[in-house]
Amino acid sequence: GRADAIHLYIKALLPYLGTSDVGIELVVLQNDVFRNRYLNFVLQIFNTFKLILKIRRDDIILFTDPLSVNLLASLFISNKKYTIFYHYETDPFYYRFLPSLSYKKVLNNLDGLICISNFSLTQLSDIGVSSDNSKVVPSAVDHELFKPTASRLFQFDYILSIGSEEPRKNM
Repeated sequence: GRADAIHLYIKALLPYLGTSDVGIELVVLQNDVFRNRYLNFVLQIFNTFKLILKIRRDDIILFTDPLSVNLLASLFISNKKYTIFYHYETDPFYYRFLPSLSYKKVLNNLDGLICISNFSLTQLSDIGVSSDNSKVVPSAVDHELFKPTASRLFQFDYILSIGSEEPRKNM
């Protein structure tokens, strides 16, 4: 599975999605098990069909990777469906093979999008995706890992950022 910031974001978000009368089942689709990207692409297609068959009528679906082929399953199910939207660079490559379908069309077909930042929300509007059903849920500090301390290492206020200065990082 993923071991990046997006993985941590999803892991932190999941406990807040359920309520006492709603259960959450996390289904992890292993889409990258081969060293060959074409085999992994075929695996993604297979997993997409497997996902469509696994969904129950009353399930609400949250796609955690909007760039995966698995998001195309949203076109074949009538359930409520959402995705987490990180940032937009270009349409995923497989849309070149689907001439009557666009990434914008798939995103507009969803019931809602969870954007990780105001920048990603702006990107949705820029590519023509309605932001009516979009919500920004920014990531936050894990207070189990990062705690205020009484000792001062420096005699001045400081901010440490280890991220890049790309606009999508919201510096």
